[in-house]
Amino acid sequence: MAADECLLEAASADGLRAGRLYQWSEPTVSLGYFQDEAEFRTEGRFSELAAVRRLSGGGAILHHLELTYSLVLPPGDPLVVDPTRLYSLVHDAILDVLRAAGIDAAMRGEDRKLAEEPFLCFIRGDRHDIVFEGHKIVGSAQRRRRGAVLQHGSLLLDASPHATELAGVNDLSNAERVTSEIGQTLGQSIARQLGTVETIADWPGSFGDRISELEEHKYTRLDWGRRR
Repeated sequence: MAADECLLEAASADGLRAGRLYQWSEPTVSLGYFQDEAEFRTEGRFSELAAVRRLSGGGAILHHLELTYSLVLPPGDPLVVDPTRLYSLVHDAILDVLRAAGIDAAMRGEDRKLAEEPFLCFIRGDRHDIVFEGHKIVGSAQRRRRGAVLQHGSLLLDASPHATELAGVNDLSNAERVTSEIGQTLGQSIARQLGTVETIADWPGSFGDRISELEEHKYTRLDWGRRR
């Protein structure tokens, strides 16, 4: 999460356009920016897991048997003006990769309103969600800062034992098993939608120092978010 914020800062200040694909070293709950820490504490089944707060809003995500992507675009990019178009383009790119793997997923197409918002993002319903066999398998969220935009999201590969009600693509499909190796193809597909493809293995210059600073002073805590 610190790395995603660092990318957003660089997009705003230096015009960076970039994306990244990553997984988590241990099962971790990421709280949405507006979620109350107390809400997480009352979810007893997650109380022993690592937790972090995201810069973006929405419900909590259990990052375990999944693949996370993030991208940033600078001020002035045409896609920054229309957030719904950015969701659509990125999710179209993900759909292309999934369909090539034999998974005939689609965007939900309509919002699903519930009387009370569930704690977990993947139980909530947005028109831009990617669904397969009636289950949400991809959800995304955005954060804007000084004209730049960060969008990140999660692709569920398998159901986690910590949240068995959330099925992944491999639980729902009879196609060849999807692994994290799909990440490179996924990243290239998203990049093509945004107009460029360039693979960089290492963080540029001072990014490492800034990520460490954000991690130490912000992302090691859950109490920095803003309540509604």
